[in-house]
Parts: sequence; C-alpha cells; structure tokens
Amino acid sequence: MEKAQKEGNKEMEIFLIDNLIQKFRGTIIRQTQFAEFELDLHSIAETGNDGLSPDVMSSLFSRLNSEYYGYGNQIDGSSYKYPHSFHASPQSAFDFLRVPHFFYNFYVYKYATSMSVSNVLSQRILNGSTQERQENLHKLFILLKAGCSKPPLEIMADAGVDIRTPKPFVESLEFMEKLIERLDELTTEQHI
Repeated sequence: MEKAQKEGNKEMEIFLIDNLIQKFRGTIIRQTQFAEFELDLHSIAETGNDGLSPDVMSSLFSRLNSEYYGYGNQIDGSSYKYPHSFHASPQSAFDFLRVPHFFYNFYVYKYATSMSVSNVLSQRILNGSTQERQENLHKLFILLKAGCSKPPLEIMADAGVDIRTPKPFVESLEFMEKLIERLDELTTEQHI
C-alpha cells in the first residue's frame, strides 16, 4: 500500500485496502463468529435442555449473523455503530451446514487469534521508531524461535502480545476501521 501511496496510484491502493479488509472480515470477524457458534452449540448440548434441532441451530446462526454483520449492533440501544443494518436472507440461517470446519475439532478461533497477533506485531514493526522496530523484531524472533518450548500464551506474551486480554483484538479491529475509513475516503475521491 505504501508503494501505491507514494506513486499516487489510487486504484491500486483501493484494490490493496479492499483485499486486506476482506481478509480481516473473513478471518477475524467470520472465524470468531464460527467459534462463537460452535461454543454456543456445545453449551446447548451440555445443558441437555434443548436438542440440537435444525431450528435451534439455524436460529442461533441467524442471530449471530445479525450481531456480527450489522443488524442489531446497537451501542446504546438506539444508535448503530455500523448503520448498514444488514438483513440476511432466510436461507443464510442454514449457511452453517456448508462449513466444513464444524465437522472437525474446535479450532477456528485460532485463525482470528493468529491474524490479530500477526497484525499487532507487524504494525509495531512497521510503524515504530527505529529502536521500537528493532525491539519488536527481536520479540518476533523470540516468538518464532520458541517453537513448543512453552505454552503458546506465554510465548506470545514474551513477544509483547498478551492475548489473555482483549487489547490485541481491539487493536486489530481499530486497524481495520482505519482501513475502512481510508477506503471510504479514496472511493469518494475517485467517485466509486
């Protein structure tokens, strides 16, 4: 993106930003939604109160679609943070049936986690002072060299990213929000 900005190539910058936003949406947002769906399904199954009928599962998936993609994302009960008010088709309530992840062990949260961690580390390396860049590169190499020598949470904390807190995820979403704002600015300029 930096090269496109320096060259004044707005079309390329739009393409690259949109590509990155779609990766964030597909990985951080969607995979977190899938993980929440799986977790909720397991909770329902463990309580034994409700069976996992198609109606129960599609209702849950539909509710999560609404929460994650706009409709029902009110901040204070009246104002929308993202005012697009997404309304899914009734068929999207059954999208979970075609997701192969759900036939395997619980793991999709790892996609969102790894993208958030890598985003935080890369932003610190790219945007820090010379000294901060060196320190963060050193931390990245510590993470890469650690292998399986410690539990993953400790390795990431040693690298300066503590995923036991929401901070790295919030930082990643804030980065995505800046990308969306820049894309909006560029598409407005280009009358797209």
